[in-house]
Amino acid sequence: MSLQYTVCICAKAEDIELARKLALDWCNEAGYHHTLNEMLPIPLSIKGENPPTHYLCCMQLTQKQIQHMQKHKAAHNSPVTLTLVGEQPDGHQYKKPNMDKWLQTNQLKVIDG
Repeated sequence: MSLQYTVCICAKAEDIELARKLALDWCNEAGYHHTLNEMLPIPLSIKGENPPTHYLCCMQLTQKQIQHMQKHKAAHNSPVTLTLVGEQPDGHQYKKPNMDKWLQTNQLKVIDG
C-alpha cells in the first residue's frame, strides 16, 4: 500500500460555489462518488463563529492522487489552496491531529453547529 498523506483543501467563502463545483469535478475524475454538498463541508472563521470566512475539506490521499489534484487545480484555475499537512500512515487516526495542526497554522477555527 502506498504511503498516504493528509491534504487540507480550503476555499474562501466568496469562492465556495466554484470551489465546490471544481472539487466535485476532481472527485468524479478520480473515481470518488460524492455530492456537491459533501465538497468543502467544514465552515471556518477566525473566532469559530458565523459567518464562515472559509470552507475546508481534509482528505487522505497518496502522492499520485495529490499530483492529480494539483494538475486539476491548475488546469481549471480552482480557487482553493491545497496543503499537504502530514503523513497519515495508519488511516484516519492521523487525520484529526493533522487537521488541527492545519487550523492552528492558519489561525482558523471550525464553526460548530
